[in-house]
Amino acid sequence: MATFGDDLYRSDTVRQAVRAIAEECGKITLKSVIEQENPHKITVVKDDITQLFSCRPNPYQSTADFFEQVVYQWLVRDNAFIYRKYETRRSRSGLISVHKAFYPLNPTRVEFQMDGRGGLYLKLGFLAGESFTLPYSSFIHLRREYGPNPLLGGDAFGQVDTREGLKTAQTLDRAQQLIPKALEAGLSMNGVFVARNVAEADKLKKERDRFEKSLESSASGIAAIDLAGEFIPITKNAKVIDKEVLEYLENKLIKGLGVSPAILSGDFTETQSSAFYQKCIETFIVKFEQAMTGVCYTPRERAQGRKVKIYDRQIQHMSLETRLKIAEIYMPTGYIGEDEARELIGMEPRGVQGGVQSLNYVERQVATQYQMRRAGQGKAPDEPLTPKKEEE
Repeated sequence: MATFGDDLYRSDTVRQAVRAIAEECGKITLKSVIEQENPHKITVVKDDITQLFSCRPNPYQSTADFFEQVVYQWLVRDNAFIYRKYETRRSRSGLISVHKAFYPLNPTRVEFQMDGRGGLYLKLGFLAGESFTLPYSSFIHLRREYGPNPLLGGDAFGQVDTREGLKTAQTLDRAQQLIPKALEAGLSMNGVFVARNVAEADKLKKERDRFEKSLESSASGIAAIDLAGEFIPITKNAKVIDKEVLEYLENKLIKGLGVSPAILSGDFTETQSSAFYQKCIETFIVKFEQAMTGVCYTPRERAQGRKVKIYDRQIQHMSLETRLKIAEIYMPTGYIGEDEARELIGMEPRGVQGGVQSLNYVERQVATQYQMRRAGQGKAPDEPLTPKKEEE
């Protein structure tokens, strides 16, 4: 019987995969920003949200702790709920929310309710037996495996479906349990030493001591008895699971989470790291940004470009060398500005429009006009052009 019973996430292999994703997401930085277009510009706003996520979103957790718990709930439950403690205030632009804290929740029961005016409410039950019913807009809700249920992630009942995963985990557990048994069998008796003549007492004791030392050092697998003479081997058939079978089961078990064995071992290439980032980390970032922006800002604020943005400079899937090369190539051409280059390497923008551009790069039309004018004046490539005469 598997040691984790019916709880897939007590499996050591699955727990390692979940922890790998959660710990990486614990490195992200969240900022409240204003994003404008034409020209594109992102300005970090030093408001209540930026301040809270700079260190402690609530009195009990650091920012890293907060994101690790949210990711854990999201992966294990297919749903993560975050309660936002806030006050509503009136400003020149209308009503706004001033946030005091953000709390990840661990409910044991979730129920959606609707009032007579169509308002959506969330009733949450907790382990202590208490339950609370609050407006759905009080929570940031992240869904995973979203599909059958219109309100919750997971299956049609909003539950995580681990049936197939449990089958694989139990098979892997049984296979792993055979390994110590095979090792134990390998250290057991290889044969019996049967005597034909009675040995002297002191000689027998010395011989037994020598045998025991040999057994303790795994140098031999033979049991001594009182008499010495003939050795009868014992045939053993210890079953050992092939390495390829164990690897297949482990890969199948963590495949659904988007984690590869290379990520778990820490011996991964840039390509493997990029795949892990896009499959696991980037998905969480996009969902979190959209869910939190939709709840924390009014439609008017969102229309003005207010949003939350996550920066991941510590977990970029591309190596720093690759990202610096991209910036080195595209910044001089003007294709990306200074703030875009900073975002490329995972750093917060400074609110600078545009950026530097090398004069070695010009538009094709401008270059063509320049060359035709030079040809019309009969100038060599290294001769300066004759300035145009000003019209009188």
